[in-house]
Amino acid sequence: MYDDNIYFMALGGAQSVGASCYYLRLGGSNLLLDCGVARRNDITVLPKLHYLLASPFMDSLSQLDKVYISHAHGDHVGYLPELMQQAPQAAVYLTAATKFLAEHSLAMQSKKRRLRQNLQMQSFCREVSYLQTLREENYNVTFYPAGHLPGAMMTLFEYRGKRILYTGDYSFHSCFVQNQAWLPVDLDVDILIICALHANRPSEKQPRTLADMLEKAYEYLSRGYSVWFRTADAGRTMELLLAVNNWQRQNGLQFPVFLKGAAMEAALIAEKLRLPILSGCHYNCLAKDAAKPHIAVSGKEAPEGEGYKIFGGNYTLHESYAEMKEFIKILNPRLALLVHCPSGPNFGGIARDFAAEGACRTQFIFPQEGQIFML
Repeated sequence: MYDDNIYFMALGGAQSVGASCYYLRLGGSNLLLDCGVARRNDITVLPKLHYLLASPFMDSLSQLDKVYISHAHGDHVGYLPELMQQAPQAAVYLTAATKFLAEHSLAMQSKKRRLRQNLQMQSFCREVSYLQTLREENYNVTFYPAGHLPGAMMTLFEYRGKRILYTGDYSFHSCFVQNQAWLPVDLDVDILIICALHANRPSEKQPRTLADMLEKAYEYLSRGYSVWFRTADAGRTMELLLAVNNWQRQNGLQFPVFLKGAAMEAALIAEKLRLPILSGCHYNCLAKDAAKPHIAVSGKEAPEGEGYKIFGGNYTLHESYAEMKEFIKILNPRLALLVHCPSGPNFGGIARDFAAEGACRTQFIFPQEGQIFML
């Protein structure tokens, strides 16, 4: 099938979080935006590529042209090694930081360890930079910072006089790792494919940010308690450590920071990415007689009976509901497709809010997986 229209189909991560994978067809070009996995009830959920192969557009993954990876979290990149084996002709575009972090996180999963060399060496992984524009056969594509995680990018496609923006996960707050999400102020977007995590949550209920968590942790430290941060992955560990450094520097504090196991490995990864984390107050072990109060960062549970105040990873690196509304209002797209969007008590509330306010021209679509939209 060939025509000049734009088509979209969610293959995963539509009205849910995990296995984000979105098909975009620009004329004769077959593109994927992200390719992640999810874990639900101890079952690995993969992108539903059979929807694509049953569509009028492709009957084989050999027809896939390009893959654009927004960032290195597993729900956006976790299926990439398998996809690269099934579609070796497809070029994969991602930033250098995303590639580095993805190699690390995928190698940590035993079932993908054997595929690490593919991700490192294959020529179809092509590194791109922010503000870089590539001129493909029938469209142009430009990459912009997304905040959220080192290397995260938003991707802007220009095709037949229309601009299509895919945000991936993005953030306008607590961006200690890098600059916040950024786009040209005069950017005219026709179609917005937006990861809208909080779109169905009440606007008055704001998610807890990293800054909120640090404020509480340093309140305990000032009262003589030690704190234990449990982090789940290298990206969040880097974000946390840079945030701790920033907080201590701004407030003239020097609480010792002990890095255990994977936390130390994440700090060394950050150094390779030229994100300086380690300083004189960081230590690579935690002795039983360590001076208190102190900060411990680990991927494991805190030891029982040690009197730590425990903090987990239950904070968001995403935009808030209010920030998402303002972002859409500024872009004022003709059409917004809301994905990465779990159900909540305010389902469709973002559309109702805009309709009530008369704030912009945007039509909102909440796509289901497998639905084909001509845009």
